[in-house]
Amino acid sequence: MGLKSDGTVVAVGDNSYNQLDVGSWTGIVQVAVGGASTVGLKSDGTVVAVGDNSYNQLDVGSWTDIVQVAAGYGHTVGLKSDGTILAVGNNEYGQCTMSDWHLGAVLNRSPIANAGPDQTVEATSPSSASVTLDGTASSDPDGSITTFTWTGDFGTALGATPTVALSVGTHTITLTVTDNGGLTGMDTVQVTVIEVPPIANAGSDQTVPAGATCAASVSLDGTGSSDPNAGSLTFTWTGDFGTASGATPTVALSMGSHTITLMVTDNGGLTASDTVIVTVLDTTPPLLVPPAPIVAEQTRLGGASVSLPSPTASDNCGFVAVVSNPASDSMFPPGTTMVTFTATDGAGNTATATTTVTIQDTTAPVLTVPTDIIVESVDVAGAPVVYTVTASDIVDGVVTPTCSPASGTVFPVGATTVSCTAVDLKGNSSSVSFHVLVTTNPDRSGGAVVPPDTGGTITTPDGSITIEIPPGALNANTYISVAETGTSYELTSNLGNGTAVYGITIQPDGTVFNVPITITFTWADATMTERSTERTSKSRTSSSPRTILL
Repeated sequence: MGLKSDGTVVAVGDNSYNQLDVGSWTGIVQVAVGGASTVGLKSDGTVVAVGDNSYNQLDVGSWTDIVQVAAGYGHTVGLKSDGTILAVGNNEYGQCTMSDWHLGAVLNRSPIANAGPDQTVEATSPSSASVTLDGTASSDPDGSITTFTWTGDFGTALGATPTVALSVGTHTITLTVTDNGGLTGMDTVQVTVIEVPPIANAGSDQTVPAGATCAASVSLDGTGSSDPNAGSLTFTWTGDFGTASGATPTVALSMGSHTITLMVTDNGGLTASDTVIVTVLDTTPPLLVPPAPIVAEQTRLGGASVSLPSPTASDNCGFVAVVSNPASDSMFPPGTTMVTFTATDGAGNTATATTTVTIQDTTAPVLTVPTDIIVESVDVAGAPVVYTVTASDIVDGVVTPTCSPASGTVFPVGATTVSCTAVDLKGNSSSVSFHVLVTTNPDRSGGAVVPPDTGGTITTPDGSITIEIPPGALNANTYISVAETGTSYELTSNLGNGTAVYGITIQPDGTVFNVPITITFTWADATMTERSTERTSKSRTSSSPRTILL
């Protein structure tokens, strides 16, 4: 049987009665061995016992304040600090009859060592921790403790509360206390030093704007990470971008939400992780260029329907929807209307731009006049002529025209130009003219506007008079008319058997022809032609049928 300095007990030999089952004993300050039993005195004055108990010699569990023990073949004796004696077991020979014994006060009892509760501490450096031991709970029942001695793999330390350096791992440390009488007590404490993992800090969640390519360069920040063991850290970031290293890397992220994991590793190989959410948002509004101001012609009283040109719209992330107010093909009122275009991208960012639509009325009314009118004179003054002229405007509708000479006026014999004008409410005007030819014989009268570049031919309705005006004969568009001034003739079946007077008038009087014109007048059974070098229109009378070249 052996008592160790740390208060534990070891034993070898015959264990028939389990008298060697002392492996769990701690805080033992004295051991006594009987015939088949083992008794241990603990530092707190209590007693433990194992082995043969056939005489109840192990019934010592209630003993306290014991300062010394002894064991016989079948009995156990304990000396208390007050000098009295306790005994249990075989009393066949009176060996337990000691209740009246009193040895007087015991001069000194062993101190009681208390090394404190077991501890688990975290390393404060990459491989060790400074640990404070605590033996202040130790006591001496009848004196004072003079020394505290701690022993372990760190070496030796003195004092009730020394601080020792312990490596990572589990350490059993023994406290030995010595009182002022030289007696000692022992206790053990187990201290476990653990290496603490690092602390990962991936930084605060971020929301960043997308750039021109609908992506963003984002700086991650793991500088808030730490190692309680004061070691160095390596940083590894992982996400849909791939892998990045370092405490503050910059990574490219597409638009959307990204969960990024930071793993930090200390120089002991321990790791920790943290995540950060980075959201890339499209905060850039679209680029919107409106069309140029629009000017459109009014088509009705309320304005005009206008199809708006599309503005130019673009966005860094592609999609753009454009609407306008008023909408395209709306009815725009007369005057200027502001049109606002709004472009919205896929993220809801908007941009606006404006243009104007001006509805103006510059279209003149349309006049409808009759074709040239030929009427027979009623007397030498001419004839009254009634005609109808109408005018309509695309905006104002029916417009009342003015004509001169007016309808119902007595028109003189010959050709008269009627000029008509219509003006709408915006002051837009148009003018059209037509001609009224008053003659004694409408069948032998006619007229037409002859252009200078092509010339023209004028023929009376009965074909009796034809005027051929070659190109270049006139300097401008000119209304040329021919009218019979009078006839009186008798005509037989043969030429020369009758006489006639036939006269015509070409208007306007005084028209100058640049080249000769040909006038042919014909009646039944006889024609004659006369050539003249005169080039100014005037009244001529012929005594016989002919063609006259002027």
